[in-house]
Amino acid sequence: MTNMQPQKWAGLGLMALSLLHTTALCVGGAEAILQLFAERWFDPAGGDHARLAPFWAFEFGGLLFIVGWMMSRSAQGKPPVSRALACTLLGLVVLGAVVVPVGGFWLAIPLAAWLLLTPGARPSATRATRNAETP
Repeated sequence: MTNMQPQKWAGLGLMALSLLHTTALCVGGAEAILQLFAERWFDPAGGDHARLAPFWAFEFGGLLFIVGWMMSRSAQGKPPVSRALACTLLGLVVLGAVVVPVGGFWLAIPLAAWLLLTPGARPSATRATRNAETP
């Protein structure tokens, strides 16, 4: 276990920090989150951007997890973007587009979908690449 690359440790550390961050948000900010989404999901703050603080904390935790996941995969010699990672990113940006419709999340939806559809995110392409590299 001491032979792990620093990038993998950093990646796993970011993923753990993300989970801790999001858990603390759910425990300490549960009431604020419930109030935010009590009336509607599309633009729940109704222009009151101060009410979006719990949402931004959730999005930060999710994106922090994705960065850690990519670092960990890269340190293991795997392609940094997997299908599961692309799906997670797509879910986060779609949620962001729904909750903050005037934000730039809409611009990230095609990019996340493109990552999901690229060969690097497909398990079969990854296996084919590995098989081609082995003698």
